[in-house]
Amino acid sequence: MGMIKLKNILNEIGDASVAPYPFTRVNSDIGKNIKYNFDTPTEKYWVKFAPDTGTHKFLPHYAKNNPPWKYEVIFSTYEGMPNDTTDRGEMYAVMSTISDIVKDFVNRFTNARELVIIPTKDSAKKDWTKDRRRFKLYLAYIDKQLEKSLPGADINISKMYVDDVITISIPRLGD
Repeated sequence: MGMIKLKNILNEIGDASVAPYPFTRVNSDIGKNIKYNFDTPTEKYWVKFAPDTGTHKFLPHYAKNNPPWKYEVIFSTYEGMPNDTTDRGEMYAVMSTISDIVKDFVNRFTNARELVIIPTKDSAKKDWTKDRRRFKLYLAYIDKQLEKSLPGADINISKMYVDDVITISIPRLGD
């Protein structure tokens, strides 16, 4: 039996080569929250695309002149909060599923021009403001997936208070 090489593990991060879980789109009202569900062997998850209307509690600094085509991407287990970790060993399959859900959303909802992702952290943990592991994981997936499925898309990194904010600008025909 061959040895697992660290390089192979590091290459997997963001690759989305692990098979995703099947997912369903729960609703599809443009201008309202668009929600998807999927189940793993141990958890039930939801992924929501919330139109950023400037009133969203997590994005107050975007309130002025906020375009209706900006969506915040939020996901969690049904039993938890977006900043929770499950520690179930399903991270790659969950991230692969979320990558496929984002692709489905962008293909179906052509009004979407920006996706905002805030890799929230568990504020109950010591030194949580310095912990950037979740941000780095999300960024690795986004970076690799954009190359494959959204050519020409741009990534912008900013800060909101202590959180990192990842904004993906999606080019559309006619832009």
